[in-house]
Amino acid sequence: MTSPRHRIRFPIVFACLVAVSSCSPQGCRPKLVLVAPESGPARSIVSFTATGSWYAVAWDAESQNERNLAYTFLGIKQFSVPTGAGTGPHAVQLIGYGGRSNIIEFTVTEPRPSVAPRIDHVTLAGTWFPSSGRVNTWLLIQGANIDIGATVEIGNVIHPSFTYRTLNNNLFDIDPATLDFPIYHYSALVSLSFEIDAGSTIVIRVRNLDQQVTDPFSYTLPMDEITMDSDGDNIPDHIEINGFDTDNLNGPDFFFSAIGANPFRRDIFLELDVMAGLDHPPKDSSLKAVQMAFAGAPILNAGGTNGIHLYIDASGTVPFYDTIDFTNAMDNFGSSVSPDEYYGILKSENINYASVGDYFHYGIWANRRPNGNSGISDAAVGNNNTIITGPGDDLIVSFDDFVLSNLPKYLVKSQASILMHELGHNLKQRHGGHDDVSTTRPNYNSVMSYSWMDRLGQGYRVRLQRPVCFPLFYGQAGVKELYGNVINNFVKQYVDYSDGMGAKLVKTNLDEPLGVCDFIAVNWNHDLDAVDLGVAAKPCPAQPPDQNDCIDDRWPPISEDFCNWCALNYRGPEENGEEN
Repeated sequence: MTSPRHRIRFPIVFACLVAVSSCSPQGCRPKLVLVAPESGPARSIVSFTATGSWYAVAWDAESQNERNLAYTFLGIKQFSVPTGAGTGPHAVQLIGYGGRSNIIEFTVTEPRPSVAPRIDHVTLAGTWFPSSGRVNTWLLIQGANIDIGATVEIGNVIHPSFTYRTLNNNLFDIDPATLDFPIYHYSALVSLSFEIDAGSTIVIRVRNLDQQVTDPFSYTLPMDEITMDSDGDNIPDHIEINGFDTDNLNGPDFFFSAIGANPFRRDIFLELDVMAGLDHPPKDSSLKAVQMAFAGAPILNAGGTNGIHLYIDASGTVPFYDTIDFTNAMDNFGSSVSPDEYYGILKSENINYASVGDYFHYGIWANRRPNGNSGISDAAVGNNNTIITGPGDDLIVSFDDFVLSNLPKYLVKSQASILMHELGHNLKQRHGGHDDVSTTRPNYNSVMSYSWMDRLGQGYRVRLQRPVCFPLFYGQAGVKELYGNVINNFVKQYVDYSDGMGAKLVKTNLDEPLGVCDFIAVNWNHDLDAVDLGVAAKPCPAQPPDQNDCIDDRWPPISEDFCNWCALNYRGPEENGEEN
């Protein structure tokens, strides 16, 4: 038997096939069945279907310009259209053990805006500890706009690697020229095994085929088997696999694997207790919409399933109270709940946060808060409560008596948006992406923004004051709001965090025909048209009567999008928020 220190775990099954064949070379010739799509610009990812295996992909095949392309390994068969490939048809062919396949033409179209690659996440694809103080590991490096065939540099040295998986990104037909960082696809690279001191911090870069390189990405390797967290969700692998001993008696008695835990896919666990007697308790479809948003996160995992696993247990109840909070001292228990009562009575009676509380978020779907807001997280805040400085573990959705009385509380999108917003704060995400002051950035394409979260409940004038990228908000190509009216036909279950694509906006130099994205014009200066170039946003005054004729400009002079999915912080339950 091997000791835990020498245990090997590989979610990616690596098999080396020796080319021992009884067939003739002619009989083993590969056949290229299909390439899809059949056309696209340089750096597009192309999938192909073929018979046989272990072959090269030839570009401009059987010509003097022929070259072999890298393609994905142990996954779907794909390659990147070469950088600088001229427009027009190019011959694609496979070269295998039995010779050359048939040729299928791929047509290169006009180029699209070229952007540098970006590393979003680094996780472990397989790890063991060969001796005390040493670790040997395979890394999974994934991010945006990384070419198939890109190289991995660790400490400025090229390291052997291959592309494992890719994921095309849905731009909803938005013109990429109107985005600051259009993401065409995501890729995951496996960096082959290497041995190093346990606990070392390494610096990783990825270099694309056109020599554009990512910003450096620092990653700290695990110290030992007990603390190892392959997927980076702050739940050690051994707990996700073997369970947790909540009472320190007779071994594990709570098994995270039974509720879907996977050491190679990030897990978030939330217990959400619902007040009795609410007019608008959470719909099952609303909770499912949030779970689907996390499952659809642009994250490629070593375990084979994309996204984040969000587990929500909404089976528990708490008594009805008119008001509830965990930040302001309140009196009159029985009609309202104070912080001490929230933690000391409601939470302590419903979740054993002395044990599994290190891994669970806790929330109450409630009637209202004292200030009438739609919810709150206990994420740690500083700088006069304007900057989130740490993650949280508790949240309240105070939805029934939310002061925006025209908010359609029954809609899945409304309920899902508020829950995902408050959970986002627990994961250290901010109203403005970079800060918590810029609450209405037009180009911050996230449910964390006030322009997104409660958009359906605002009047048409407020929606005109808070322009957004409509295809991203509605999750539908080609849609836009007219005169601030909600597009009811497209109010679906779609909720999302940002992946950081939005165009940079300079508040004093805005082009109205460009708008926020996709040339959907915005009347930034509120004159009689939306055709002006280089204008300033007309700010809303502090007081009426001119609130109908302005832009809600609670965003900085230069506004940029922010990638929430790249920056989620999973340490809230362990750090136990601010209050508890």
